[in-house]
Amino acid sequence: MKTIGDLFGKEIISKKADDEELALLCKKYSLILGSGISEGECTRIIGKQYRGKKLQNVLINVCADTENGASLSEAFKKNSYGKIPELFYETIGAGEKSGNLSAVFEKLSEYFKNRSGIKKKIKSAFIYPIFVLCVAAAVIAVMMLYVVPRLTDIFTKMGGELPAITKALITASGFFADNILVISILCAAAAFAIAKYVKTPGGRLRFAKMRLRFPVLGRISLANNISIFARLLSLLDQSGITLNESLGIIAKAVGNRYFGETVLRLKSAVESGRPLALAMAQEEIFPQTLSDMSLIGQEAGRLGEIMESMSEYYREMAERLSMNMIAKTEPALMIVIAAVAAFIVFAIYIPMFEIYGLF
Repeated sequence: MKTIGDLFGKEIISKKADDEELALLCKKYSLILGSGISEGECTRIIGKQYRGKKLQNVLINVCADTENGASLSEAFKKNSYGKIPELFYETIGAGEKSGNLSAVFEKLSEYFKNRSGIKKKIKSAFIYPIFVLCVAAAVIAVMMLYVVPRLTDIFTKMGGELPAITKALITASGFFADNILVISILCAAAAFAIAKYVKTPGGRLRFAKMRLRFPVLGRISLANNISIFARLLSLLDQSGITLNESLGIIAKAVGNRYFGETVLRLKSAVESGRPLALAMAQEEIFPQTLSDMSLIGQEAGRLGEIMESMSEYYREMAERLSMNMIAKTEPALMIVIAAVAAFIVFAIYIPMFEIYGLF
């Protein structure tokens, strides 16, 4: 039996499902499977009720495959088309082996819900400073491109001598007005070149490493990635997936490429027989606290539980660092904007007073 994906190709499903959508999907599976309904019937019910465009075709294909005898994890793996992360169907596979699929879906739902919340908080924290900066840039551009040139024409016609501060502003305004096309092309070319470079394997890895080493943003990104690492390790450990397999899945699931490469080195070290804590201690991006707690967790047989607590700790750290950065950035940003605005105002008002003296 051919599915929609077979008939029309994988391009029909191009965009990744967001975390909120995945959290809701997992919650539905958890509730319906918990009531004793089979996996195939559960997928059929969810597929009929589902109204989102991103996963509707996926669910139709998954339903068809499960009716043909495929397991739920195999069906999602076959029909994910890049929409669903590997973590999703690998964890489901572990749940099928353990016979506790409903609980695994519940944990997946909590994971995607928490990850969505972190992203929203970080994005909302940056909205106001970015908005203020864009408005200030727009106002300054209008002043430089329209107001200052007209002021120059007035002075030229009246034969007045411009102050040095005004001459500097006029020179800058003239430069931008005369070269606005060239500047725009150069900026667009630079942005395009950087974007293309970042998409290459080497460029993506270097950029990912650089992101973790920025003075303030790097600490936030690192804390966020550590939180994701710990939460995934907890989720996969409690789902019955081995440590080696868990590290392989996590390496692909974390957002930062350099962090993922580091997790792969952990996987190689663990496969060679070294304890996870020792392997983590030898990687610079992992804090000593996390490696110490992983050692305690493994020795006590509570790695998943302890990693869940550590995930929450680093999630709160990322939020705290973000709030502190915003609290410090806003006054500094306002001071810079005020200084630029004051320079423009003085450069305009001083010659205006001189104009009055020419009458």
